[in-house]
Amino acid sequence: MNPVSSVLHSDPFSVPPSTQGTVDCLIKSYKADGLSVFGRGFTMMSVRAFPTNGAIFLGYVTSLNVMKQVTVGGEQADMVVT
Repeated sequence: MNPVSSVLHSDPFSVPPSTQGTVDCLIKSYKADGLSVFGRGFTMMSVRAFPTNGAIFLGYVTSLNVMKQVTVGGEQADMVVT
């Protein structure tokens, strides 16, 4: 889906537009490159997603523990959110 998304994002800058919407872009992409066009970029997206989501979760847990310490009165909060 990444190549389709790239086409849709860059399409407003082309004159005349190469696609007339999402469905038209999907159909033209399938006709041009076949079914494999929808899986292109998936590996890099997955490799990037795991550390990103891990960092977001770490920030969430850390901020939650800081808020617990502030509201509980300075007691040490557990690192495991329950």
